[in-house]
Amino acid sequence: MVSPLPPYLIINSLFSNEKCKRAAQAADAISIGDLIDSKIRGTNNWSLLESQAIFSSVLPGHYMAGHFTDRINFPGWLGKNSSANKHKRILSELYMHTRMSSSGNRLAMNLDYLVPLRNAIINPLKKYGVDGVQQAIDIMKAYSLLREDLDNLMELTQWKGTENPFNKIDAKVKSAFTRAYNKQASALPFAPGTAVSKKRAAAIDAEGILNEEDLAALADEDDNEDEDATADAFIKVKAKDTKSKTQTNKAGTSKGKEPTTSKKKGRSAKK
Repeated sequence: MVSPLPPYLIINSLFSNEKCKRAAQAADAISIGDLIDSKIRGTNNWSLLESQAIFSSVLPGHYMAGHFTDRINFPGWLGKNSSANKHKRILSELYMHTRMSSSGNRLAMNLDYLVPLRNAIINPLKKYGVDGVQQAIDIMKAYSLLREDLDNLMELTQWKGTENPFNKIDAKVKSAFTRAYNKQASALPFAPGTAVSKKRAAAIDAEGILNEEDLAALADEDDNEDEDATADAFIKVKAKDTKSKTQTNKAGTSKGKEPTTSKKKGRSAKK
């Protein structure tokens, strides 16, 4: 049986206020505009652009026409969405780095692996200090983690209002841990410092490793980026030799001036 309470609330509270009624009409128009936008991109029917513009911009502006009594606030969703996309990218990187040692998908990595993995690395440093450095490094090697992955791991497992557990470790222990990790860095099953492109993500998915959600997260940051060879740690770009070019240009100009001087001397001798 459907509860009669929601219709009563809508009739007696939402539409009793003229401003709420106009806001609801604007929301309906925006929703229809989103449906038309999906239809345009799904069927490539660009003749619907005018209808989409009317429902997405014209009608909401008409319904909400008036003056602002308060200051215009920045939509908090935009900042939250940016942080969410960043966390998705970090989670995908951790999942790809640890997939040789873990059996779960990206969701399992987020729910079941992150906190125990963080505690397995941090607890020896907190409990034994410098003597626990090697034990923490062994855990990182077992899961093929980079030093940057540990910072990302701290960020993903830190909730609002809680303190970063890595900040409670002594600075000397942190320095010893970083030096020991850099000295003992071993071969990794992936190339560090390289970006994940859409082609590479599609190739990985062909092997059945990633799903559609993983592909979307990996390809989010490649939409507006151009390929840069200098960003790859395994490609060495030779610096341009500007000195040799300058000397060559000077020699060329001096050689080009010699015939003119000889012509001038010939003319003066004839005179």
